Amino acid sequence: VTIGAAGRLVPITAMQFLTGLTFDPTKEWNFYGYYGIEEAQRESMGVAGRGYGSPQNNTTVGAPNSTGFQGQIQRIDQVTAGAWWKFYQGSFGKMQAGLQYSYTENKYFSGTAGAPKATDQMVLTSLRYYWQ
Repeated sequence: VTIGAAGRLVPITAMQFLTGLTFDPTKEWNFYGYYGIEEAQRESMGVAGRGYGSPQNNTTVGAPNSTGFQGQIQRIDQVTAGAWWKFYQGSFGKMQAGLQYSYTENKYFSGTAGAPKATDQMVLTSLRYYWQ
């Protein structure tokens, strides 16, 4: 929800979607991929700073250490893929290593500098030990 022009709560229409696949070719390997999206509709009151998605100063989207940016996110998309390798499964528990890549894109509502977007790419690693 957001606060409307008369001070009342106004609902924000939103959509979320997530899908994915996993593949286990052997008991040692697991592969996966997912795609997700979240999107909110504009509920602008026509005045900067009122409602959600109202006109904002978008001139510093993505700038490092930016303090003046006040844009609001309209849509977030993310794609991620990864794998787990269970390299030890025995009497002392199990150990596995993981590798994952993720790409995220944020799209902002249009404002004084158009409709900017920001992206982020990550590579993550993990080493896990499970005691049994």
